[in-house]
Amino acid sequence: MSILDEQIEAHYAPMKLILILCGCVLMLAGSGMLAFGYDGSGPGDLSMFIGWVGLIFFAVCSLLWVRQVSRLGQPAITLSRAGLHDVRLSQRPVPWRAIKGTHIWQQHRQKILVLQVAPAVEPEIGLTRVARLSRGLNAKYGNDGLYVPLTGLKMDADRLASEIDARVRATRSGA
Repeated sequence: MSILDEQIEAHYAPMKLILILCGCVLMLAGSGMLAFGYDGSGPGDLSMFIGWVGLIFFAVCSLLWVRQVSRLGQPAITLSRAGLHDVRLSQRPVPWRAIKGTHIWQQHRQKILVLQVAPAVEPEIGLTRVARLSRGLNAKYGNDGLYVPLTGLKMDADRLASEIDARVRATRSGA
């Protein structure tokens, strides 16, 4: 039996997601207090503007995390013979043959797996809207590739990266 025959699923860690969602809601409430002048500020004050920006930003963040929490029973990332499938990244799996390299990028204690893939593969895997929109911004940070966020998962980031690397090597060696 080849390593490619073993299917591995990385699920969301419920408590991590719920804590992140609670943090978003608290920031949303704080921003709302600033936006509506509960700190004593009036129209035209900088704190009111910051409150409105925060209100919009954390409302979007909260909605995205509610969506993540609603997917608790489903795997976030699946490693199978077909490739790596992250439901937040693409509609279909990224084939192992298309992955040219991987590395973990860490920003403010948040680990992100960066996949270097052949550009011709991106249209065939059906990138999600968020993945398409963030692709250019990610390249400006110096990490050109597809981002697989590892926040909120039960599986350790280093273990997931080593599993992916092993499958890429197995595909290259013809296993």
